[in-house]
Amino acid sequence: MGRGPDVGQALVRAFAKGYLDVPYCLHSDNHGRSRGYIDEAGRLRWASVGSMPIRGITGGTREHTVGSSELLSALSYVERTHDLLALRSQDTRTSDALDAGTTAADLRQA
Repeated sequence: MGRGPDVGQALVRAFAKGYLDVPYCLHSDNHGRSRGYIDEAGRLRWASVGSMPIRGITGGTREHTVGSSELLSALSYVERTHDLLALRSQDTRTSDALDAGTTAADLRQA
């Protein structure tokens, strides 16, 4: 799998063969074939493992297509689930006054 006595050379070969592939990384050595997504329970999952030799241990056998709206939703997951809750607990208004459409930015401006 592109291994060698020098770890630097082994890493270069592994990236060249696609054995190492970082999701959404724009570096020219990265193949960009792997993708991740956040599932309904908030867990990071592989949408595609590209050429990485981990297909049998990733927990899924079929690829999951990630569209632009799902990617945007995943990128704001922490804000929606953790930051917003923290800001709500610091807010002097009752939680009943905060509707589901309230964003972290709304609370920062209040």
